Amino acid sequence: MAPQPRAVKLRKEYERYRSSTLNLIPSENVLSPQVLEALASPMAGRYAGRPETYGGSHIFHELWEECEALAERIFNCKASSVAPISGHVAAMMALDAFSRRGDNIGVISASSGGYKGYNEGMIPDVFGFHAVILPFDQAKWNIDLVKSLQIIDTEKPSTVILGGTVFLFPHPVKEISEAVHAYGGRVVFDGSHVLGLIAGGEFQDPLREGADVLLGSTHKTLFGPQGGIILSNDKSIISSIEERYVYRFIDNFHLNRLAALAVALEELRKHKTAYARNIVRNSQSLASELYDHGLPIAGKQEGFTKSHQVFLNYGDAGSSIRDMLESNLIICDSRVRLGTNEVTRRGMGPREMKEIAELVSVGVVKKKSRPVIKSVRDLVSRFKGIKFTLDR
Repeated sequence: MAPQPRAVKLRKEYERYRSSTLNLIPSENVLSPQVLEALASPMAGRYAGRPETYGGSHIFHELWEECEALAERIFNCKASSVAPISGHVAAMMALDAFSRRGDNIGVISASSGGYKGYNEGMIPDVFGFHAVILPFDQAKWNIDLVKSLQIIDTEKPSTVILGGTVFLFPHPVKEISEAVHAYGGRVVFDGSHVLGLIAGGEFQDPLREGADVLLGSTHKTLFGPQGGIILSNDKSIISSIEERYVYRFIDNFHLNRLAALAVALEELRKHKTAYARNIVRNSQSLASELYDHGLPIAGKQEGFTKSHQVFLNYGDAGSSIRDMLESNLIICDSRVRLGTNEVTRRGMGPREMKEIAELVSVGVVKKKSRPVIKSVRDLVSRFKGIKFTLDR
């Protein structure tokens, strides 16, 4: 038998390693076998478009329309685009439609949990925008509404982007939308992290609260493949975005990704309420347990969290905490955001959140603790399955 190429060995090694760890990264999730099957389909090598220039794509167009219909049904909206290949690209497509070179756009600072891509030097530089920072109340871990409304009134950003990377609590969409719409601006809600919770009615409903579009990535609390989505109650907005995206942002939008997203949306349609409720319950349980262990949990004033995230605010020490936890097979990021979305989909509940809190609390002070590693392996081995699928 010929030896396996190194690339194949490394892929398998990665999969073995990650399957032995406890994944608490809030921007990741586990895909069901049915979604993975769609993602690995021969569609991965095909093309389609609107208007169509490729033959052999008529069945795919039915799937494309079904994917959009599912998204609109789940999020109770009138129009959608599933073309974006990432949440980042979805945001660029919306900004391209709403703002022009030289405009101000209202954003949340990365230091306050906003997405770094919206801050000065990133997407604003690409388009020639000026990023106006919305004031943030770190004690409440939310936008400072009074000060932000003052900034909006003075600077009049053509687009205000709500949502965040460290996203613990609903944002004041209604009040900000009313202020922005008064002078003809637009409001974008980046729900990358919380789309699954919004679908399940467990966070907030930004389109009903006044946002012009709800967009984001499709692989966090929404347990689909990596990709993007844009949703709106204004069909003309989606039409304008879709008319402008080909060759400006996307050529091939990865047909297999869209097929996998359609399957994930079917799963979400079936389980959205229970799934979202369990995530929030687990997050609040985990936060409370970690607080009892004396860890620096953000958002205490507001009850720690109403999302899938628990934020351990270690500041500049975050990378070392991440590495110490990984040495104990607990996976997080350098912000030390802990997400309950994947462990919830694995079937874990409040009892396991208590266990996880104990493991994390020891893991942040002890590097390569044998008891912690053994306990992590035991916990992970008990929850190898995947819940909230088409057949479970």
